Amino acid sequence: MSMRLFSVSFSPFAMRVRAAIRHKRAPIQISDPPGGLRSDEYRKLVPTGKVPALLLDSGTVLSESLALLEYIDDRFPDPPLKPAKAENRARMRQIMQMTDAYFGPSFMGLFGALRSSGGLEQAASMFERAHDVLAQIERVAAPRELLLGREASLADYTLASNYWFYLQLPRVLDLPDPAPPARIQSWWEEARELPALSAEWPAVKAGFAEYLRQYGRDPNKLID
Repeated sequence: MSMRLFSVSFSPFAMRVRAAIRHKRAPIQISDPPGGLRSDEYRKLVPTGKVPALLLDSGTVLSESLALLEYIDDRFPDPPLKPAKAENRARMRQIMQMTDAYFGPSFMGLFGALRSSGGLEQAASMFERAHDVLAQIERVAAPRELLLGREASLADYTLASNYWFYLQLPRVLDLPDPAPPARIQSWWEEARELPALSAEWPAVKAGFAEYLRQYGRDPNKLID
């Protein structure tokens, strides 16, 4: 049995794992969840019904994107996506945790506003919280280049997958563009061009555009 990642195109959590697979050139097939997200068929494999999930060649199924990123880097160690120094590996995990525990949740509630005509009352405070978290990440990150220096790490893929939506959601909802810290802006200009990430953006954008059409939103407002 070959390894298989269950994914949907515009999930930020699945996208970061796909980028790691691409970076590693790992022999992992990528497919839609059998039966669809949260279907009974898929829940037999993944009780939460969510993506991403990784079906191992042993038949075991792993889920949760941060765990999958670590597993893929351990299973396919070359080229590495973890820094060599223990301190930098800890900083990497710190940024990954800050991204998923604080940054993403600070503004992902706006997905609810996409599906209705209201829900924007808290948008300003959401992006204020997001900016605060990015400022904290800025303090943890290396002073220039990517988050931990010159080489890409799991931290870059984790933050980039959420950061793309941080930039897109205000455009779609006719809100002011966010104003991230300068160090984060410069990081994004470099990170977005990493080969494993730049190859993902077209599929992410197309998938999100289809999602927007379902709710009568204009996908032409999306930016590259």
